[in-house]
Amino acid sequence: MDLNRTLEELEQDVWNEPAFRSYVTVTCTQARKKPLSQLTDEELRCMIGQKTGLAYLLPLAVDRLQNEPLLEASMFPGDLLTVLLRLDPDDWAADTASRFAAILQENRQQLEACADIPASLLHRYI
Repeated sequence: MDLNRTLEELEQDVWNEPAFRSYVTVTCTQARKKPLSQLTDEELRCMIGQKTGLAYLLPLAVDRLQNEPLLEASMFPGDLLTVLLRLDPDDWAADTASRFAAILQENRQQLEACADIPASLLHRYI
């Protein structure tokens, strides 16, 4: 994957400025115009929460969680991981899903001890 390309380039889908200017719509629209390598953790969290660009963004998010499973994008420790836990199984490519599952298994004790991560979501994947 070319991290110097934008989501708009990769998906060949340019978004216009949003008519409704909420935090989510503005963040997602602006982030789609940035090279993947320049996306912040919060932009990843926000776009993945909206199921935008999952084929490109999930591998990036899993890469970042590999080094820091309880990475705090903007709200609480583990907020990026939590948004991934909320996804449907169909949202995942098999290789990325297995990498994510490995992170969960390797860090299970730490993740279960984190009060901000809903146990019910975590146990769906473990």
